[in-house]
Amino acid sequence: MFRHLRFLQTCRHGTWQPVTRRFSDLIKVLPEVRNALANGEPVVALESTVITHGMPHPHNIRTAQRVVQIVREHRATPATIAIINGKLRIGLTEDELEWLASTENPVLKTSRRDLSMVVSKGWSGGTTVAATMIAAYKAGISVFVTGGIGGVHRGGHSSLDVSADLTELGRTPIAVVSAGVKSILDIGRTLEYLETQGVSVLTYGHTTDFPAFFTQKSGFHSPYNITTPEEAAEVIDNHFSLGLDSGLLIAVPIPEQHSAQKVEDAIQRAVEQAREEGVRGDKVTPYILGKVDKLTQGKSLAANIALMENNAAVGSQLAWALSHRRRKHYHNLPTSNLQAKTPQADVLIKSNKPVVVGASVVDFVAKTKDPEVKLGGMTNPGTLTQSFGGVGRNVADCMSQLGAMPNTGSKLSVLPQLKAQGRGKYADFQCVLVSDCMSQLGAMPLLVSAVGNDPHAASFYIYSTHMDVSGVSQLEDQRTATYCAVLNGDGELVLGVGDMDINNRISPDLVSKFASAIELAPFVCVDGNIPEETVRYILKLCHYLQVPAWYEPTCVVKSSKPFESDAWKNITYLSPNLTELRMIYRMVTGHEEPVVPEEDPTLSQRLQEAVFLVRPLLEYLHCVVVTLSRDGVLVCRNTEQQSSFPVGKGNNTVKKTMLTAVHYPVFPKTEQQVVNVSGAGDCFSAGMMHGMLQGLPPDVCVKQGLLAAYNSTQTHSAVPASLDCADFSEENIKKLHWPTYSIPI
Repeated sequence: MFRHLRFLQTCRHGTWQPVTRRFSDLIKVLPEVRNALANGEPVVALESTVITHGMPHPHNIRTAQRVVQIVREHRATPATIAIINGKLRIGLTEDELEWLASTENPVLKTSRRDLSMVVSKGWSGGTTVAATMIAAYKAGISVFVTGGIGGVHRGGHSSLDVSADLTELGRTPIAVVSAGVKSILDIGRTLEYLETQGVSVLTYGHTTDFPAFFTQKSGFHSPYNITTPEEAAEVIDNHFSLGLDSGLLIAVPIPEQHSAQKVEDAIQRAVEQAREEGVRGDKVTPYILGKVDKLTQGKSLAANIALMENNAAVGSQLAWALSHRRRKHYHNLPTSNLQAKTPQADVLIKSNKPVVVGASVVDFVAKTKDPEVKLGGMTNPGTLTQSFGGVGRNVADCMSQLGAMPNTGSKLSVLPQLKAQGRGKYADFQCVLVSDCMSQLGAMPLLVSAVGNDPHAASFYIYSTHMDVSGVSQLEDQRTATYCAVLNGDGELVLGVGDMDINNRISPDLVSKFASAIELAPFVCVDGNIPEETVRYILKLCHYLQVPAWYEPTCVVKSSKPFESDAWKNITYLSPNLTELRMIYRMVTGHEEPVVPEEDPTLSQRLQEAVFLVRPLLEYLHCVVVTLSRDGVLVCRNTEQQSSFPVGKGNNTVKKTMLTAVHYPVFPKTEQQVVNVSGAGDCFSAGMMHGMLQGLPPDVCVKQGLLAAYNSTQTHSAVPASLDCADFSEENIKKLHWPTYSIPI
């Protein structure tokens, strides 16, 4: 059954839609590469057409082995990319390199246009610059080393013969290290084309002279130059942090002792011969290189090998500097309570989607038919149902259904692919594409969580196809969090059993992999179920990156986690219930809360107590939303009542102008019977966040949250299986008769 479910998913209206295979189905990552990425260590991507089509045997395999060795000598992990028997390989073994270099094996030159065909037919291919960029980027590799890139062919202004390498550089964010452009091409028009594509071109050296593969100078210039690995790493890191979709070309001149002007003269002769003999397309480069090798009596091949080795050394240094910079930038933050962590792979997220960090739980409810549960080893007739929970997952689930995304005008139809990180035998169940219905609503938040390598994880992925779960780590030695509630026939809880140990593995190291996603996020939601150390880390990181943080306390005990230190002052939004708020007040002030009648206090008394307890928090926090169960919510802020809720970078702190408090009763449609309240608070937060991201008025945001909470109470699951987004429109919300009440503060 599960085998077929992988290729089907429901859209909002319940019809089944086919989905395509995942990228992770089509690749195989060498364990060495996978581990390096997971640990944030430098990885250098290498192309394979230089092995299959660029050099004769045995020079091709010797050069490939030497380049791999140089990368290792410079403290980086090599990842040669190729297609072998229909599988895109990220990293090759020694035997696979040997096989690829053998002239007896039919291997195709594979660019972007060829990838799907070569994979579909189970063929093997050497990946060009363009194809290698695609694979490296999707695998999470930031630096790619090659000999030289393709370009605009001579006469290309009339023949339109332009290499796919150039267009790929314009749409794939990766740093490409090369010896410039092959001199057989029109270098001037190539640079013009790269400018049009928005590609950052930098010469690595003390001048802006753009190299021409075999020579240090082409007669053309790069817009900029960089002189050290650290300077290059800063440019690369900032380029990615800006969310730019284009790549960078770092042009490294061939070492002076290997520069060969005679080779350039031979190239001109070979170009003329190719034109006279009518050589075209992808046969041009091999033809010219072969002719040049003969004309120069092997000197061109020696120069080619020398520049490849030099590029590998420079590229490895850049990769190491970039890894070191990210580790320093995201782990050694200038805060006294934040300790340096082991570096992790920084997952680069291009879109500014919200990030939700928290627990993912598989829930089971066992309900007996009889009012009394028979113990002592007896079997009780009844029902057993499965659903999915965890505060973090609930919030992300509800936001995903509402299509939470800042209204920037961009539309994303596909979720970011899951990183190739070896998810074990249950990895096949990780579906990552959403239906057309969801794609039209915009991208959903990134859920950062953890599951085990077990059947429960498979269920989690199957029922999370509408969510972005690319931030969910599958931990080999852990069990997915589960909870089983045993109810009697009257629906009363008799006992519960929870296995939540994996939540303690949602560590600062795990979260730090998504630091770049957090930096671009309009806000981050933190679930109190994760360890206190991780809560503090995220809040410190958000403060450092100036990103608003929303803290979900989840229960009285866990509500205190940020308040054990000054980390709570970095919270922007807080959403406790009244009991949790009392605990927080004691933690912050050291005083007991004011005395309120313990038995059945009036709504007015509860509101006045909440206002009193919130006051010291609003000295630092922008907004505290006190949930009051059947009495709705109290929204307390340190600014005007109708000021928009701040989201986005730089809006983590808001200047205090005045204190306001507004009481919002529950959704007015109250004649329906309440079925389940387990996810109401989570859905409220998600609904309110949805409105905030759309830039809607505060009243509409809060009422969207209350409407989402109401929908949650009408189903047996924490989050409704589907939500009609039309119900949550600003127009629809304003039509409802829904009074609010300002409370003196």
